[in-house]
Amino acid sequence: MKATTFLCTILTSMLFLTKVGAQESLIITKEQNSEWVNSLKSAELPESLDLLQQRMQADTDIFYIGARNPHGKERVEQGYQEQSYCRPLYIFISEGKEPVFIKSNPDEATVKKLRDYLKPENIAEVEVETGIPAEAIYGSRGSCGVVKMQIRNKENFNQLQDLLK
Repeated sequence: MKATTFLCTILTSMLFLTKVGAQESLIITKEQNSEWVNSLKSAELPESLDLLQQRMQADTDIFYIGARNPHGKERVEQGYQEQSYCRPLYIFISEGKEPVFIKSNPDEATVKKLRDYLKPENIAEVEVETGIPAEAIYGSRGSCGVVKMQIRNKENFNQLQDLLK
C-alpha cells in the first residue's frame, strides 16, 4: 500500500512538472526570444533542428501580432493561449530558387509537416541573423531574428514550396 501511494505521488509530481515545463516553453517576450536565438546560434545542426521543431510546435499556441499591429489592438485570437510581438522570421533557401517564408501564424497541420521535414537529411545548414543587419534586410519581421535553413535537395525544396503556399 505504501508503494502504491509513493508511486501515485511520483506520477502526480511528474504530471505537474510536465505541465509547468510546457507552460514555460512558450516564448513570448523579446528577452525570451533573444535567449532562444542565442542558443540556436551556438547549436550544431541536429540540435538546432530539434530547437526549431520545438519552437515551431510551441508557437502554435501563440498568436503572433507583429510590429505592424494596427492601432495597438490587444487580443488573443481564438484557439491560441497567448500573444506575442516577437517571433523569428523563418526562411527556407535553395540555390537558384526564390526563398520561401513561413507565414506568421501557420496552422497546426502545416507545422507538423514542417517539423517532420526538419531533419539533417533535408537541411544542410541553419544560419541565424540578428540585430541591425537582419532588420535592414527584412524590416520589422527581422527584428526578432532571421532563421535561414539551406535545403539539401532542390526536389525537396519544390515540395516545401507547395506545402507553404
